[in-house]
Amino acid sequence: MANQEFPGLARAIDCLSGYGDKFANIGGRKIASVELSGDKEQFTIHFQEGPDVAFGVEGECCSKSWIEHLTVPDDIAGAKVVGINDGYGPDETDPEVIENYECLQVYQTHFETTKGDIVLEYRNDSSGYYGGYLVRLTDSA
Repeated sequence: MANQEFPGLARAIDCLSGYGDKFANIGGRKIASVELSGDKEQFTIHFQEGPDVAFGVEGECCSKSWIEHLTVPDDIAGAKVVGINDGYGPDETDPEVIENYECLQVYQTHFETTKGDIVLEYRNDSSGYYGGYLVRLTDSA
């Protein structure tokens, strides 16, 4: 379900080791609601049946990651996840935003649903040698 763009060491290790699928057991399930934590470090999909799935963002050594935007279609309740695209987002071109960071990377994960895409945009600030990534915080049961 996820594409094969893996920026940063942690994503490369996940890809090479085949360690888990952070999107396991999401497809086809009906969504009850979607939630972004107040600190913008955790995103949770609440399902109508079965366990919720929570994700967080992490930065590799000497970097910081955070969730910048979450876009959710109106009336998402009852929508089913039909696909996921995880990778780089648009280049950040606003000079006023860029000047506050040494190296700003923008990532997006699109959860494609029967009612439109849920778009999670997260960012990473580093020296340019490190990246950020999305991690699953709940088990895949």
